[in-house]
Amino acid sequence: IGNDFLGVVTGMFPFVRDIHSYLEGYDITNMYQTGLTTIANALKDATSLLGGDTENTARNMRRTLIGVSQIFGIPLRNLETYVKGIIGLFSPSARYKYEDLFYRQSYAKDLSRAVEKGDDKLADTIIDLMLNDKGIGKTDEKARAEILKLYAAGESVLPSGVPKTVTINGEERKLTEAERRQITNIYSQADITKLVNMPEYSKLTSTQKARAIKIVYDIYKDKAFSSVLGLDISKRALFAYAIDPAIIAYVLAMVSDMQGDKKLIIQRIINQLNIPASQKYMLMGMLGYRNKNGAGIVRAYINRLDLTRTEKQSLYEHSGY
Repeated sequence: IGNDFLGVVTGMFPFVRDIHSYLEGYDITNMYQTGLTTIANALKDATSLLGGDTENTARNMRRTLIGVSQIFGIPLRNLETYVKGIIGLFSPSARYKYEDLFYRQSYAKDLSRAVEKGDDKLADTIIDLMLNDKGIGKTDEKARAEILKLYAAGESVLPSGVPKTVTINGEERKLTEAERRQITNIYSQADITKLVNMPEYSKLTSTQKARAIKIVYDIYKDKAFSSVLGLDISKRALFAYAIDPAIIAYVLAMVSDMQGDKKLIIQRIINQLNIPASQKYMLMGMLGYRNKNGAGIVRAYINRLDLTRTEKQSLYEHSGY
């Protein structure tokens, strides 16, 4: 009777129950569902938190809390499931934000499903979380709506994230965590708000708009990699130190589909921009044309930039002189 009573009492507490069962000679057949394994996983996750695993902080904290609750027989996991179900009925986007804290989401698939269902609010939430996950800073609602519209139209508009490895001179190299953080800090400055608010932006086709948006993101990524890893900077990223990336992206996207002798058309497009004459000359040079005039004002403008002497000379030469 005493042993039976002890079994009933210890059965109320999963961890104690497992020890009692073990001493009684019972076989624990599923270690992953027992209190012994639960507390081991909880301790492991707690150790990760204390060890500075900031990338998975929320995920480890949740697993630790659920692990501890299971030890004492508290149905925290079931309660979480019920609450998520109720929230999901009224606000799928709020549920998605909650789950994003603790699970690695498949953004591309989830975004595609949200677009198919016509759930613009959920799609906007996914795009916002996706951009943050890729290291891109806060993007306002209008800019996200533009990305969503182009994505729904079938355009390739979503930016890439910061990779864990890069190929330099044909050799693959793994980035350190410190390098990835530094690159992300620069990449996070990428902002398409000015681009989508430009009056000229509305003149672009959907394909050109998507191309312009990706150019802005690529410019900042190029600047980040060259700055952190000491790589040669790309031409358009170099020009971005002198001209607003939104202007560069618009011009490159606008002329991307032109055929034949397009110099006069390009000159008209650039002359209509509300920018200094020095930058107009530089844009013509960036597109591969030689400038007969403007050398003095371009040289003076470049000399005021915070660039090395070599970079200034390179920028001047690329500007058509």
